[in-house]
Amino acid sequence: MILTLIILLVLVSGLFTGLRRGLVFQIVDLTGFIVALAAAYLYFDNFAPYLRWIPYLGSSGGNVENFYYQAIAFLILFIGIRFLWNIVGSAFDFLANLPLLGMVNRWLGGAFGAVKGYLVIFILLNLVAFIPIFPVQQAVSDSTLAQTIVQDTPLLSEKVEEL
Repeated sequence: MILTLIILLVLVSGLFTGLRRGLVFQIVDLTGFIVALAAAYLYFDNFAPYLRWIPYLGSSGGNVENFYYQAIAFLILFIGIRFLWNIVGSAFDFLANLPLLGMVNRWLGGAFGAVKGYLVIFILLNLVAFIPIFPVQQAVSDSTLAQTIVQDTPLLSEKVEEL
């Protein structure tokens, strides 16, 4: 029940955020997210060795230490690229203020925001499936909405099952 309410809250929040931001900014934001995610995924392994100066608090060597530096590299790349993308993307703000595009920009931004919220929920629910904590698993199992999102999302559910 609580998970269902959280899911609905995220969807409504995405809708209202999209209405406030508009389609132009939502598209800039989403493309920035995708570009940052792809670039961080492609280059985190190459960037990680340059971060060895950051202290690792565990015992030296092994997979955990490598994962530690790779995770930091991924986060630095992702956040840095997102930041730069949003600075460049702010140059497109003028499009949102064009006379004919104003209201359409807001409504399509709301729809886009709701879809983006749905995708975030889909990803998080699929990640939660790997957390071996009974209350978390039970919450997902008990939520009809969560089960529907995980199992019946067109195209995406099938792709996740293939993995």
